[in-house]
Amino acid sequence: MTVVKYRPAAPRRTLTPAIAAAALALVVAGVVWGAFAFGAVYPWAYWPLAACALAVGVVGVSLPRCAGAASLTGLRLIGGAFVVFLIAAAVQIVPLPLAQLAKLSPEASRALSRLDLGFAGGAPDRHALSIAPARTWTALALFASFAFLVVGSARLLSIRGARRTAEAIAIVGVSLAFAAIAQMPFATGKVYGVWTPIDGGTPYGPFVNRNHFAGWMLMGLPLTFGLLCAMLSRAMRGVRPYWRDRLMWLSTPDASLILLTGAATIVMAISLVLTLSLSGGPAPT
Repeated sequence: MTVVKYRPAAPRRTLTPAIAAAALALVVAGVVWGAFAFGAVYPWAYWPLAACALAVGVVGVSLPRCAGAASLTGLRLIGGAFVVFLIAAAVQIVPLPLAQLAKLSPEASRALSRLDLGFAGGAPDRHALSIAPARTWTALALFASFAFLVVGSARLLSIRGARRTAEAIAIVGVSLAFAAIAQMPFATGKVYGVWTPIDGGTPYGPFVNRNHFAGWMLMGLPLTFGLLCAMLSRAMRGVRPYWRDRLMWLSTPDASLILLTGAATIVMAISLVLTLSLSGGPAPT
């Protein structure tokens, strides 16, 4: 009699982790593009960025459920908040009779007569609450794409982890900081020394506006500092609490990487302070 041993089937490998890794690489590429393309303030820069964000969001939302991945059910609350915001913004571009507009926004007609020559020449019968409906449409499209990015990235990061993405963004941040600091002695009012902002501004680094740079750093710096704290916490777990052991640990590759991350954090903080921006640093006196 032959005894056949039962062998459990090997777990089937899926492409989900590989797709998630590729999508997160696209996230980093979008961050690089948005930062170094003059801060993505022009249509040729922000529309590709929006398309990239939308693609990442769709991939993240459509990936099948796998071990450790965040469920769409758990993301319904933030998704619902985004939808409510979109609806509230969309209401502002619905054309209303001028009498109704005057009740909802008494100063709308006066503002429109100053800002819109067509309105001043001959007031139309209807107008939206938004002073510039076309720009509101643009803002809605950009917000929707970035909302998809937030929800999709949450699932992607739950699959692949956040450390690699955080490290990549830290590299982008310190590169931005070096680019800004290096251009300060040669400041000519031009981005990269060759581009004069179309609508004016105060260029700083690759950005046409120093406040935009400060806003970017205010988001990137806490992420880099959090990465530094996580690396320190993990690295010190196996080190005994003696000075000799800690000094010996400083010669390890992990310590070198942590020191580099700490230096990157300091450089990013210095570049933020040097903006003299009200949103990110001390205001000039």
